Amino acid sequence: REAFAAGQVAAPVAKPLSVTAQKRLKGMLKTKLGKVPVFMVTNEQGSPFLNRLASGDQSALMFLFPGEAQKMLDGVLKAPNGASSGAKVLATNLDRAFKLARLEASPSGLRDQYTNRDLTMVWQFMPHATEQRTAQLLLAKTGKLSAPAVPAYMVDGLVLSKRGKEVRPVFFSKKDADAA
Repeated sequence: REAFAAGQVAAPVAKPLSVTAQKRLKGMLKTKLGKVPVFMVTNEQGSPFLNRLASGDQSALMFLFPGEAQKMLDGVLKAPNGASSGAKVLATNLDRAFKLARLEASPSGLRDQYTNRDLTMVWQFMPHATEQRTAQLLLAKTGKLSAPAVPAYMVDGLVLSKRGKEVRPVFFSKKDADAA
């Protein structure tokens, strides 16, 4: 009681999870992420179209919003030889997308025409421009200046009961979070 009054109460210490509990939680997360669609623009063989980074290296873009992937597809189809490329929007899931985004840079098969350097390729999430601006405005009100590249939103106090457990939903759209 005296320690509490003096403000010296220690924060509760989290117990490390058992290996079995860790595997169970990873499996639950994998299942949940597997239900969230992610979209990529690929050729007919399923290889992604690459985007040039400022460094000259390449990135394969992954989109959380199908409309953004469609915009990229429209650009690919308008490019020379685009119509004959077999370009299409391919759907995958967030679990696979996270695994791809965590991979180390790999050879892209291309060389820099000026330095003759082998270029690398990384997998990267493409932020939705509107959501990025919305997140920047929201964070500016709190004094923070930069938003994450791919913003996500949670609603304070919003907890759902699912199969007897309380869960907090995460939204990739501010509009959806506000509606909730």
